[in-house]
Amino acid sequence: MTAHKDQSTKPPKTRLKSPFTTLSLIAALTMGVAVSACSDDRPKSPVVKAADDGITLDKDSIMTVKMSKYQPSFAFDGKIIPANHASLSLDTAATVEHIFVNAGDDVSKDDVLLSYLTYLESSPSEITALHAPFDGMIHTIFAHADEHYDAKTPLVEIYDISQLKFISHLSSALMDYIKLGDAVTFGIDGVAHVGQISQVNVNEQNPQLIEAHVIIKPNPDEKPKDLLGRRVVGHIDYGQIQVGVMMPRRAVYDRQLNILALDGFDEPPHKPDAPIDGYVWVVKQDHRLSLSPVKILEYHPKTEQFLVQGITEDSLVTTATLPKEAHDKQVTVR
Repeated sequence: MTAHKDQSTKPPKTRLKSPFTTLSLIAALTMGVAVSACSDDRPKSPVVKAADDGITLDKDSIMTVKMSKYQPSFAFDGKIIPANHASLSLDTAATVEHIFVNAGDDVSKDDVLLSYLTYLESSPSEITALHAPFDGMIHTIFAHADEHYDAKTPLVEIYDISQLKFISHLSSALMDYIKLGDAVTFGIDGVAHVGQISQVNVNEQNPQLIEAHVIIKPNPDEKPKDLLGRRVVGHIDYGQIQVGVMMPRRAVYDRQLNILALDGFDEPPHKPDAPIDGYVWVVKQDHRLSLSPVKILEYHPKTEQFLVQGITEDSLVTTATLPKEAHDKQVTVR
């Protein structure tokens, strides 16, 4: 007890002077805390020590990193449209007699959509019906009763909404990573969905782009027609499984050293269109602080953690809020 009493007038500092392995560094930091545990007025937040060019950290703010496997992915977006649709016209000129449906109506295959009168020199004029080619929804009616239309003029547009899709335009450099049947995850109004790539084409106007068609199936409690026209952002997995680091949200910063905002992460699948730049404070093997750049891949809302890339598994990090001037400062633990 005498030793502790003498030390209370001049609190000891553990200065880490030589390289250690991660375990040694943790042990050194812990010993520093144990030696000085008798003092009751230890600062709970880091204090820059200008005199000795160091910074003091609380032991609870230093942690080892937790590695986590993840599947690389890239984002692509589009607007939800029907997987199948048809613009109906006639092979001959005709006058529309009567229209039996309205835009938004659900129809079944072979339902009569409109009647029309044709004029053929070889036969008397007769009233004929235009039928629905499949089950679906009337999207647009171009025709008007008592109007004459030339052959091949669009009269009715019908959507098959039993399946929906969106088409995304991507760089042709991604062609090798896209395969028919690949799964795509995306969110609509905060609700997670899964789709599947059904078709990949080279863009006719720009060969540097490809068109990826993603078939989506509405959730049981969703009405397909309510999803039409919605803008979605999806992610497709590619490449091999990689390893990242799970970091508490409070330990990941933007360029201004503010805690990183959740913009782009707050809705499923909780991934930005592309990895976002961020920063993490790392305690290096020489026991100096490093404001290290990382790529932020995704957010886990249940644990309030970011998955980041750019930190090795033997790293120590700090969750303390530090000024930018703390970079390259020697770490001291009380």
